[in-house]
Amino acid sequence: MLKENINSDDAIEAFRLYCRNDNRYLDNIDESLLTVEEFFKPYYFFDFMIYNQNYFIKNEGLSYEGRLDISYTYSDSDFILNELSKNDAFVIQDEPNNLLYNNEEKIRRKCIEEVKKKGIEQIKRRHKIYKNSAFIDLYLINQIDFQNEEIFYEKVYQFRYRTKERKKDYVSILSSNKNVFYSFESQITIEYQEFLRKYKRPIAYIPNEFIDSYYKESFRVYEQVNENLKYQSSDEIYRKMKKNIKNKEYSKYNEYLNIGIFYYKRKDYLFKYEYESKNLKDRVTYSYLTLKHQDKSGLFLYECCNLGIIKKKNPIVFLLDSYRLGNLQAKKLLYEYYSLNFPENDKRKKRFS
Repeated sequence: MLKENINSDDAIEAFRLYCRNDNRYLDNIDESLLTVEEFFKPYYFFDFMIYNQNYFIKNEGLSYEGRLDISYTYSDSDFILNELSKNDAFVIQDEPNNLLYNNEEKIRRKCIEEVKKKGIEQIKRRHKIYKNSAFIDLYLINQIDFQNEEIFYEKVYQFRYRTKERKKDYVSILSSNKNVFYSFESQITIEYQEFLRKYKRPIAYIPNEFIDSYYKESFRVYEQVNENLKYQSSDEIYRKMKKNIKNKEYSKYNEYLNIGIFYYKRKDYLFKYEYESKNLKDRVTYSYLTLKHQDKSGLFLYECCNLGIIKKKNPIVFLLDSYRLGNLQAKKLLYEYYSLNFPENDKRKKRFS
């Protein structure tokens, strides 16, 4: 169990403060329509090991039957994304009953499928099989010889806020360990509704699960420019922005840069954009934002794919984006990837050598 750092009263106050401090949400909520429930969010860590697994291959007229050991480690990507620490946990004897969700069996099945995939990959590497025409059979798995299992539980507070204007409840999840909202929903202001009508589509593709921090910064800039428009025209603001974007030593440089990116949607300014957030979710958001413009962004997103934080069928595309922008580490990883998977394609290897 992860250590709890807040109680239910603290949780309600956290909800009030969030509404009060974020201009996107109405702060005059009717607390009689707000319910708070306590749940436990599970995080799973598994180590699988299979010894002496039979396999059979037939490749270019030759047949071979052998055995191999397969190991696979699963670490819960939500635990990583939420930046939790195992050092904050203590041992409990009984599993809590009121889980936020229970997807243990689904994860176990997914792990078994990954074990099979890893076994096939090992066979291909061992026998240097690169063509799809080869026949490979990993024999039926009938037991797992070693399976180390750890499950971490975190108490979370689930808020449900009901309004007449909306059929579905607004649902928010607050961490008792970090005292931060993993997700937040409430009634939005008229100003934010107007903003979404004009600016809902971001300047670059960002997945929905990471877009909130983009909207938060974009709305802040939108409000700022609306105040500025009371005293000068949009054309004047735009002209001043273009002139001052050249003056990095100016204390207002970043504000002009933000206006160009979030209000006027100047994609070319993304080459210059810098963000200082240490929050992992924010780093993912702004790496997507600058993916086509900064050489380290694709490399970082590729690493997030390897950790399971981002679900991407072909994470190599992130490396290609970094490579096109001159990142040498991405070039090295691409060479290793194509050397392993496409040795017959010399053009691809030479491109990254």
